Amino acid sequence: MSPSSTAAGARGSAVGALVGGLAIAAHGIAGAPFPSDSAATLLLATSAAVGAVAANSRAHSPVSVVALLAFGQLAGHFALSNGGGDHHHISTANPWLMALAHVVATVVCAALIVAAERLYLAASTTVRALTTSPVAMLVPARPHPTAQRYIALPFPPLQGGISRRGPPSSFVR
Repeated sequence: MSPSSTAAGARGSAVGALVGGLAIAAHGIAGAPFPSDSAATLLLATSAAVGAVAANSRAHSPVSVVALLAFGQLAGHFALSNGGGDHHHISTANPWLMALAHVVATVVCAALIVAAERLYLAASTTVRALTTSPVAMLVPARPHPTAQRYIALPFPPLQGGISRRGPPSSFVR
């Protein structure tokens, strides 16, 4: 598994977890009550869906992470506001404070996710370079000729004609 695919999974997990956590925190800061069971279930499904999209998307720029977190905050807000339970308690929450909390949390967490992903990629690349041994490319300098095979005969073949073996011709006279 490559570092970038591991970072994509970590990015998706972080975005999914932060969508739910930030939505509940922003509603709590604004004075909204704790979410009901049905609202929490809708928020969990929303967080899982946004996290899955973040993990599988090819775009991992800061703008795309902000867009995914912003969409998740919007969907989480609607899940918590319309998820069932007592609707009259939501009206006591300050809407401007809630919107400000959503926006600030989205931008800050997107910056933290992008920074963590970049640090993870740098650290994993460094660890991989330090722990793997370099592989030398063994390339022959020149091609070696193939060896020729000689077959040894059990007896020398009959040779006809003039033999070149013998004493030098100067000795024969």
